Amino acid sequence: MRVRAPGKLVLSGAYVVLDGAPAVVASVSAHAVADTDRHPRRVSPELRAAFGEVRPPLVDTRAMRRNGRKLGVGSSSAATVAAIAADRWSRLPPDDPARALSSIAVAAYDAHRAAQGGGSGIDVVACTFGGFRVCVREADGALPSHAPAALPEGLYVIPYACPESASTSTLLGRVRALRAAEPETYATVMSRAADGARAFARALDDGDALGVVAAAGAQRDAMEALQRASGAPILPEYLLRAHDAAGDAVIAQSGAGGGDVALYFGTCPPAPTLSSRLLSLGLRPLALALGVTGVHAIFPGQNEQ
Repeated sequence: MRVRAPGKLVLSGAYVVLDGAPAVVASVSAHAVADTDRHPRRVSPELRAAFGEVRPPLVDTRAMRRNGRKLGVGSSSAATVAAIAADRWSRLPPDDPARALSSIAVAAYDAHRAAQGGGSGIDVVACTFGGFRVCVREADGALPSHAPAALPEGLYVIPYACPESASTSTLLGRVRALRAAEPETYATVMSRAADGARAFARALDDGDALGVVAAAGAQRDAMEALQRASGAPILPEYLLRAHDAAGDAVIAQSGAGGGDVALYFGTCPPAPTLSSRLLSLGLRPLALALGVTGVHAIFPGQNEQ
């Protein structure tokens, strides 16, 4: 049995999803592929948490790397989802796909949290269910509640590869340090970010492309304020310069930031002059489709791309 799961990009709600604000996450066309006929020599912490002493399927995540480094599209979550789905596929209820996907997502979420000591779970939701999802973290630590969404007509969301990789643990550590040392400053900044996240989710629901861009901009500005307060390099210098050149559009980090992937939000494609500027700053457009199908089996003769 071979199963593949898509990667993810966080479009909205980074950081504040942990405090209950809605996050928007998209599946992307870079996949992890699990094969139950093969087994890995080394087992990741996530798969060890999921499978214990049982040998897990081999998972190929090479499509989630470019030029020898990770893209930053949730390869560990996609690998965990793909491996669990491949192992369970023949035992899943064929007449109840929603229940089958939920069982995969819960198992992957539990394994991912056990291996990494926490996490929002929105990456697992994207890798399992696919499409665009508005997620809200549950107070009891369960898998986030989620609902499907769609991008409004006339909205352009374009991912770009950053010239450097991100260290999410470093970023989160500095943000947590700010929360402990200056709780009032932290609360003020995060309130702005949470307002932007709620506005983003509302604009999606209303089909309001301009509203999505404005909400993305409000969150980007809040992340810049968080960077100044915490010292966490959420928006590297090249992203600050890119945004300054973007006019009415917004260029922001995806997820925790610090590198990996940046996102362009606008109501028209980037102008040639902006595209040239982004290239000069080391930002390369990524040929990734957003909102692709979630985890699914690959049958003999099926095109894996």
